[in-house]
Amino acid sequence: MPSIIHEIAAEFLENILETLKPHEGMNWEETSAKLMKYCRETTARFIRAAAEGFDQELRNDKAGRKQLGLTIKARGRKRTIYTEFGTIGIERSYYYDKNSGKHRFLLDEILGLPKYERVDRVVGKKLAENAACVSYAKSSEIVTGGELSRQTVRNCIMKVNVPETAVPEVKRKVSVLHVFADEDHVHMQKAGKKPGKRSRIVPLVTVTEGIRMIGTHRNATVEPVSFVDEEFNTRRLWKTVEGFIEKKYDMDVLEKIVLLGDGGNWIRNGLDDFCHVVHVMDGFHFQKALRSLAVRFPKRRVKKVIMDAVKGNDQSRADRCIQELLDDAKEDKELTEKVNGFGVYLNGNWKPIVNRFKKDMPGSCTEGLVSHILSKRFSREPQGWSDEGLGRLSDIRVYLINGGELKASDLQKKEPENILREKYAEYADRVIQHAEKELHDWSIFDGEPIVMDGASGTQMLIKSCGAVRELLS
Repeated sequence: MPSIIHEIAAEFLENILETLKPHEGMNWEETSAKLMKYCRETTARFIRAAAEGFDQELRNDKAGRKQLGLTIKARGRKRTIYTEFGTIGIERSYYYDKNSGKHRFLLDEILGLPKYERVDRVVGKKLAENAACVSYAKSSEIVTGGELSRQTVRNCIMKVNVPETAVPEVKRKVSVLHVFADEDHVHMQKAGKKPGKRSRIVPLVTVTEGIRMIGTHRNATVEPVSFVDEEFNTRRLWKTVEGFIEKKYDMDVLEKIVLLGDGGNWIRNGLDDFCHVVHVMDGFHFQKALRSLAVRFPKRRVKKVIMDAVKGNDQSRADRCIQELLDDAKEDKELTEKVNGFGVYLNGNWKPIVNRFKKDMPGSCTEGLVSHILSKRFSREPQGWSDEGLGRLSDIRVYLINGGELKASDLQKKEPENILREKYAEYADRVIQHAEKELHDWSIFDGEPIVMDGASGTQMLIKSCGAVRELLS
């Protein structure tokens, strides 16, 4: 093997020197391209020569193979794998293991090549990362020069086991968190290319430590971390968010969580295991609904009346306004339904809407977050997605936006048993189960010193009582 390596190296050096030799009409771009081509081809030859050398050594070691119970069943079995240096084809021997009764490709095991893989994991990782920002075809063009198909790119994406965003070892101490929740509406593929549209709601939750000004009329979120669920399960999504908050932040210091959203049921049910959550209506959605109603009654000051009622927390005044609008619209069925719909919306979300206009409440950026994180890739272009592809790729995109970086080892459907990690959702469930168990433990009354642990059953009971008192006040 060393002699072959030396021959390849000598030929490579000769080509490099010849390419770099000054000559008339020399072009820097063409020279650079030639050098890159030589480097890729030569590296592939090195790998191929080394692999075949290893296989030859295994065949020659008859005594070692006999001791291990390995016999050769076939030689020259071909395998190709696409790498950063192009397609590399190798030939290896096929062995029978008498001890296990199985057939094995020893060379594949030595080189760490997974079974049936046709694309190197480093290439697969890059394809998945790029596909989170651009189309499958563009990702292939960037990484492989278009040598791999869009289906291959998708296959690589589906093999990614997306990690969860890491949290610092020392819990952060903040008194207020701002949580933004909204969803994107993505066009989906229909079986058999049937006509019509089918859409999928993709919920997005972003946890931040507030908003800071970065310029004139420009703000930015502080320490933002976003979350989606691969199967669009909102209950599990909120459990993941809860577990993340529990792990990242000191719950004894945290006084309030401001949850901003459009009032959807899945948002209103969010963070229900925390007692100090203040629900706030997203201003964009409220103003949009109010304008849509006000424009139908140009002779009435609908917008001013409703806004005054909200800012003064005068729900009866708002109800009177709605009733007056219903009287005006009684001859118009469509308009009546519209007024009724707004009335249900206003009364069903009264407290979050009132909270929106309190002085200490932040502005909402839910629409901007959805646009930047999800819509930019998934819903602006006229494309259709599958549930599996959309779920996995949205998870990858959010992880990368959070500052994560994929590794080649992440390209496997499941993590090995020896490195399984507790998910944030599982952590949240464990904390709640532990708290519930302590709530039924009467030993808290036996006079022992109370442990002031924010996640303990005692503290959760105290905080829950506080939350009930706030609702009644």
